[in-house]
Amino acid sequence: EKELFESQQNFKLMFEDAPLAYQSLNEEGNFITVNNAWLEMLGYDREDVIGKWFGDFIDPSLKEHFLTNFPKFKNEVATCTLFNMPKKNGETLSIRFNGRIGHNDDGSFRKTHCILQDITEQQKTTEKLYRSEKRNREWIENSPVCTKILDLDFNLQFMSSAGVTELGIKDITKYYNHPYPFDFYPESFKSVMIDNLELSKSTGEIITQEAPVFDLNGKEIWYQSTIVPIKNERNELDYIMVVSPDTTKHKEAEKLLRKQEEEQRLILQEMQIGIIVHNKDTSILFCNEQAEE
Repeated sequence: EKELFESQQNFKLMFEDAPLAYQSLNEEGNFITVNNAWLEMLGYDREDVIGKWFGDFIDPSLKEHFLTNFPKFKNEVATCTLFNMPKKNGETLSIRFNGRIGHNDDGSFRKTHCILQDITEQQKTTEKLYRSEKRNREWIENSPVCTKILDLDFNLQFMSSAGVTELGIKDITKYYNHPYPFDFYPESFKSVMIDNLELSKSTGEIITQEAPVFDLNGKEIWYQSTIVPIKNERNELDYIMVVSPDTTKHKEAEKLLRKQEEEQRLILQEMQIGIIVHNKDTSILFCNEQAEE
């Protein structure tokens, strides 16, 4: 009996000084015990807590949740849940609970055993990341530029409405989780894009290519695509973004300009007088056959 008593005392001392917050509740949900880490985390004195109802120590909006789910917890072996708990000074912490049920010899409920972890900063970081991603997604969605997000297997996860409209796609969700480039793109575009996606993924470099595709109605569209590998907060490659401004008008203007230049060249070439065109620095840009003679 003496050895058992000493063992229990040693266990109690170890539990009191454990670095993780611990609490135990009776069948009514009242505190039986808490350790020092629990008191330090929430700023209470022990007499503030023992014998009190746990529901008075959580966010008031969660009391109904506790009343509904605590009886269910008592019939389970273990559980993991989250509660917002105000500290004694009024500051609210986000606390993750990992709990198990202690039973009597006859199998009936005896008390709960719960380890508490303060994840407030983690929650704040997650919320900031979510808001940032939401803002980025809204920006991409409303951008006038065709923008795609691909997973690391190059399956399409998202495409901005600008691209959907340009390509005449009625339901872009049918293409989600399927390989990019699209099947209706020409092979000349697909082969170069796949090679560049692989290169960007393996090297982490930003790569640009310009090539034509055809929309679902057969209309040619020129895209200047910039492939950007995006990393997460651990500096690990997370996904691939492909930003593709429509350069069709620019290409058409270039084509028209070349045509006009060629027409002018032919006209000058056929003229019966010698013509020389030169720069301000007197370097010759063009001379027809008559001028050469």
